[in-house]
Amino acid sequence: MRWVVRGLGLISMVVLARLLSPDDFGVFAIGLIVLGFIEFLAEGGIEFALIREQSAKREHFDSAWTVQIILGLLTGALIFASAPLVAYLFDEPRAVPVLQILALRPVCTAFTNIGVVSFLKEFDFRKEFLFDVTRRVMDATITIVLAVTLRNYMALVIGAVAGAAFGAIFSYVIHPYRPRLSLKKVREIWSFSGWLVVSYAAEEISDLVDRIVVGAIAATNMLGLYHMAGTISAVIMQNTIFPLWRGLFPAYAKIAHEPEELAAAFYPVFGWVVVVSCVAGFGISSVAPDLVVTLLGEKWAPAIPLVPWLTVAVAIAGVVDNPLLILTALGRTRLIAIQSIIRVVMVGTALPLAGMFWGVEGVAIAVFVVATLHAPIPFYFLIRNSPVTLRDIIRRVWRPLTSGGVMYVVVRIVAEALDGHYAVVLSIEIAAGAATFIVCSLLLWVLSGRPPGPEATFVGQARKRLRVRRVA
Repeated sequence: MRWVVRGLGLISMVVLARLLSPDDFGVFAIGLIVLGFIEFLAEGGIEFALIREQSAKREHFDSAWTVQIILGLLTGALIFASAPLVAYLFDEPRAVPVLQILALRPVCTAFTNIGVVSFLKEFDFRKEFLFDVTRRVMDATITIVLAVTLRNYMALVIGAVAGAAFGAIFSYVIHPYRPRLSLKKVREIWSFSGWLVVSYAAEEISDLVDRIVVGAIAATNMLGLYHMAGTISAVIMQNTIFPLWRGLFPAYAKIAHEPEELAAAFYPVFGWVVVVSCVAGFGISSVAPDLVVTLLGEKWAPAIPLVPWLTVAVAIAGVVDNPLLILTALGRTRLIAIQSIIRVVMVGTALPLAGMFWGVEGVAIAVFVVATLHAPIPFYFLIRNSPVTLRDIIRRVWRPLTSGGVMYVVVRIVAEALDGHYAVVLSIEIAAGAATFIVCSLLLWVLSGRPPGPEATFVGQARKRLRVRRVA
């Protein structure tokens, strides 16, 4: 599902980047900063609460839907009211209509049929696929058509709201559940999700501080460049690791009462997460100069120095999310909130200082440094509250990390030796990087005594396919 959705998103990003300017994306990014800063209220951890509650009844779903609407309306009102102040702070008058229109998005999303949560709860990924892909296709289509027609930032703004409205309407088409207003189980739901709201608030603030700092120290077009650099940096993780959590959490929730079984489920998933994160982090960082120009065009070249730092930071976040998911399944939401608060303090201190002394690129570097220093905290909480051990974590990290570092060096050497069209050079770099990572990973795996892990699965699948071909 996520490959289809993000494939559409990638196509949409490339088309929009060529139709619109960095200044247009900068104005839209101001709206997204405020939206993200306030929209955490509309999240509320409601979906997690319903999935984790194995015996959830109609009263739980109806109460969750009611809370969802209340939070959505509150969020929309706050965004609408903040428009003049935000325009003044960013010295950008165009932010006023942008925010007043974007205020409709959380309101539309709030009325989404709460019954669609059952797709994940019941492992019905076919319907989850249909629901998510259909609304994303409509979202991308509307935005591209508006961009071709309007040729300015309002295409992004109206497209965001129209996509949310379509998703809410379609949720009642795809699921027969008809929710009613109710507050019977609000206390029960909030007892679990309350700490998640605190965590969401801290995480949203942490994720937006860099854009706030960039918007404060640089022009709107530079904020647009930074926004697009962040989008490119996250593209692989959004296609693979982040959507994995939607399917994993229901599974983790079902075995949360068996700690040993939960730890056994964690290890193989974590091994693959580390591999994909290292490929994404080191891979995109190494090909950033040719990747940015090939996808977006030369007008986005100033974003190139930002991409490596932001990419590795996103890859670290992908690794860190796995222990947080386990802690959520165990109901340790207070610990999740604590680590989020620690992160927001680190980000709120480091990024403004970096921006003040080293400019926009300094902000990107600080994002990477904070991500690296914060990463051990969630793992510490995981080890203290589950049978997962530090030794087993290290065993699954060092080989992909080493292979990723070797891959980065090889790709940069190849890039320096080549001279040609950006797309051709990019293709050669990707091939060289993939070959290097695979060979290095397998070599380290053999030298380590061939332990269980992604490499063993890869070799097993390769042998199986070779046998099938020989038989055929």
